[in-house]
Amino acid sequence: MDLLIIPGLATPYAKKYEAVYNLLITEAKRRSYNDIVITRFPGQADQDDQFDGVLTIKNSVDIVISAIKAFEETKSPFRIIGRSFGCQITLLATSQIKTSWLDKIVLWGPTPSWLQWQCANDRYAEIYKDALDKGTHISSKEVFRDIQPVEIALPSVEFSTLVSTGTDDEYSPPTFITYLQALCKDKNHITFAVVEGCAHSVTTESLGWRQYISLMLD
Repeated sequence: MDLLIIPGLATPYAKKYEAVYNLLITEAKRRSYNDIVITRFPGQADQDDQFDGVLTIKNSVDIVISAIKAFEETKSPFRIIGRSFGCQITLLATSQIKTSWLDKIVLWGPTPSWLQWQCANDRYAEIYKDALDKGTHISSKEVFRDIQPVEIALPSVEFSTLVSTGTDDEYSPPTFITYLQALCKDKNHITFAVVEGCAHSVTTESLGWRQYISLMLD
């Protein structure tokens, strides 16, 4: 089994998120995952803190589609984990490409459309600065206006999909997961979970990290 990890808005190389991705990589290797790839969107800083362009929805989706095609060419089963902003990019990308080897999609911390609206309007200056501090150059507030809400995209998913969050996640509250579950009540291939003791970013310091890892990788 191979693994494709789609990051959130912050660059996966941000120091703040090092423990988040190290946990996924370490536990994936323990479970004998073979090829483990973390995508980086245009506009997200690389390991040398260098930017190449700005982040848009289209170029982010294109990066994920290219990664999926590369996995498909190996003819080996693979799983996709989408985190936060990466949940919507994952849903958009997988809706635009046919796959034969995708085993499962796991979404952690999808954000509701009302939060996207705030990001595109009242809180844009704050979000832009916060993203830049985390190594991501957003093209414009249109990023948050252009992206399809999870509420719209999720019910159309045709792959085995797990949607999850933590009890302490302020960006993806458990009540939002309950709402998504109601929207997908007739979709048996879409399942839902809320992990006790986890926030938006999960590390070994999180009380529920073992359950989180089991959901992500088992």
